[in-house]
Amino acid sequence: MGESSFVRRTLGRAAEAVDHRVGWHRLPTPLGLLSLIGIRDTLRATNLHDTNLAPPPAPEAKTSDHLVARTTDGSYNDLGTPSMGMAGTRFGRNVPIATTWPEPAADLLDPNPRTVSTELLLRREFIPAPTLNVLAAAWLQFQTRDWFSHGTDSSRLIEVPRPAGDDWPSATIEVPSTPADPHPDPQAAGRPATFVNTETTIFRSEKAASDPTTPSIRRASPPTMLLRSTRPAAA
Repeated sequence: MGESSFVRRTLGRAAEAVDHRVGWHRLPTPLGLLSLIGIRDTLRATNLHDTNLAPPPAPEAKTSDHLVARTTDGSYNDLGTPSMGMAGTRFGRNVPIATTWPEPAADLLDPNPRTVSTELLLRREFIPAPTLNVLAAAWLQFQTRDWFSHGTDSSRLIEVPRPAGDDWPSATIEVPSTPADPHPDPQAAGRPATFVNTETTIFRSEKAASDPTTPSIRRASPPTMLLRSTRPAAA
């Protein structure tokens, strides 16, 4: 294990240096792939931080279908780690857990989020993007809604004051808070709050998540995890 970790760390450092100097995409394909492996391992080690003190339990499998098909809640997609990526599990972090404490309430609205939105995001005229496929924005919106959601807690509203001269119809803008983790770790006292994903990060459509009768995507071969669709052929 130690030797393997040393090799991976060495590969990661070398891949990062080569990527900064040359660029992985400019390398011959085998070297480019090797560089990507090193970069990936470095990112996993330093940019992914688990908010779980122990892996969350996966729902009990009542049939053997999960061995050959994906489930609607994303459980058992990885048979070795059944709860990975399933709906209702926690969001991880891209920064160390100790740095994820929320801002004090007094600082939360400074600068005003409405001002940030209108100054940075509001488009008063069409801005063409000649190098981007027109479907990209729609695809991103679809996938963002499909893969993760914090949910909303309408019983805890954040009141954002309307900036001077803004055309919002009321004096405050009420934004629902993010729901608290319904199953916090009792032994996690002194750690930042955790939050759960109401969706599954496993690729599927919203209809597949809400309608169990939607034809599933099945594994053609459990040992290789290859996938094939079970959708009936068109008549």
